[in-house]
Amino acid sequence: MTESRATRFARNVRDALYPNFLPVIAAAMVATRAMGGFWLPVLWGVLAGICAVHLPQNLVVREPAPGFPRALVGYAAPLVGVAVMLAAGVPREVVALTLAMAATLAMTSLVNGSAQVAAWGGLVAMAAVFNLQAQLPIAVAVLVVVGWALVKIGEHSLPRVAMSTVVGPAAGLVVFLVAR
Repeated sequence: MTESRATRFARNVRDALYPNFLPVIAAAMVATRAMGGFWLPVLWGVLAGICAVHLPQNLVVREPAPGFPRALVGYAAPLVGVAVMLAAGVPREVVALTLAMAATLAMTSLVNGSAQVAAWGGLVAMAAVFNLQAQLPIAVAVLVVVGWALVKIGEHSLPRVAMSTVVGPAAGLVVFLVAR
């Protein structure tokens, strides 16, 4: 059976906007703005994305029953990343974004049982850093398009996507604004 054009498009959207690279891009953009320069902020952005999203997502969220060492590393990764950043004097906005992405991952995982929307909180927090009024529509558009794609290809139901779209970014934004 062949996929419809809309389903193929939805898969492409999901793959293109999948949170494997969005948290790193968001964190690198925030770090570049906060620190100036290019390479050092990009490295801090990569660390933020790995610690806040990739390690927890791969070691805890995707495992149905992670063993103790995997869960410990997964849950501790954001805190270790934040500790390293604080010790190195990384700007508060980057540290806050790391915490915001971890909070978003935790909340969307609780609501949705998946981490595919973890980047959304990072996008909302990034919008707050740059200019909330100008960037929020972009973040909302990404939320809507990715949510539609996940429902269209059958990975999530509409109620789960709707709930995680609200809960995840809200948690991420609150944590970001408090930590900032």
